[in-house]
Amino acid sequence: MTTDSPNGGPFTKYPEVMTWIMSEAFRKQTFSECHKWANDRSELGGITGNFPSMTLRF
Repeated sequence: MTTDSPNGGPFTKYPEVMTWIMSEAFRKQTFSECHKWANDRSELGGITGNFPSMTLRF
């Protein structure tokens, strides 16, 4: 994740993005609030399971 790219997004969203990556329950909750095809068209839709914070590389 970076703010150096025009596609990087604001760093204030990093905690939410990290939670999407780490928590399957949070991903499901977020996708339930999105358009029905959002799950199919995003990389997050293909992630299954939960990941401990140790798997994120900073």
